[in-house]
Amino acid sequence: PVCAVIPVSAAVVQAAAGLHAKGYVHLDLKPENMMVFDNCLKLIDVDGCIKLGTSVSLADPSLSCSPVYCSPEWGQFCNDESNDPQIPLRPQMDAWGVGMTLAELVTLEPLLLSKYTSFQDKGEEAGLAFMDWLSARKEPPCQEAIAAFDKDLADFLSSTLLVCDSTRRSTL
Repeated sequence: PVCAVIPVSAAVVQAAAGLHAKGYVHLDLKPENMMVFDNCLKLIDVDGCIKLGTSVSLADPSLSCSPVYCSPEWGQFCNDESNDPQIPLRPQMDAWGVGMTLAELVTLEPLLLSKYTSFQDKGEEAGLAFMDWLSARKEPPCQEAIAAFDKDLADFLSSTLLVCDSTRRSTL
């Protein structure tokens, strides 16, 4: 029920917003990187957090992300074939991961897992093919599944956290 999702959603948003308030991005926000301690949701795997505004390169060995939670602009960055591509880290990247996590609260599975798996089933280089597909998104993913649970939540996610254009995506 919606009443069960609201407090968890608020805790997820608060945890990410707190990290951003301290000037960092996580880049791998997903349910597996959240734990409850003393009835308080905490972000884990924070050793990889990077200062907001830092430009990173694909060659950076400290970067970590899970394809089904990463943002479309990260997907474009991963497929950039220019010499030593760089991307400035922005809170909107984490906002996408928060949106995907909130969607998973109601669907009980990663929204884009079946799409990612479809690339593996075709024998393609799944990671890069998926990232290419993700970077070309113009519409938020899988709104029907979220709307079946709660239309207001689907509208909220599609107009704030899961906006494909990062310049129009909300921060936390």
